[in-house]
Amino acid sequence: MDVKQLQAEIANLKTRLDDALTEVAVHNKRNDYVQAAECGKRIIYLANQLHMRSVHLQDQIKFYGLISDLKNRGISVEAVKKLAYQA
Repeated sequence: MDVKQLQAEIANLKTRLDDALTEVAVHNKRNDYVQAAECGKRIIYLANQLHMRSVHLQDQIKFYGLISDLKNRGISVEAVKKLAYQA
């Protein structure tokens, strides 16, 4: 998954998380605590997904930065692959 896809997915998860938080507030005002609890479970799931995607995005950014740095130094990708398999 490339960086732009991850950024779009993170934005989508943030929107869904905000919607779920608003939903909890509405259910709490209506004293519908069962529905609020269900939304709470969804919030936990979305927060975990958001964290995982954010970590993945940071890893991808670091990886592309490393590749860019190696290209700037004139080191080919094939050489890097050979070194990686030797380690």
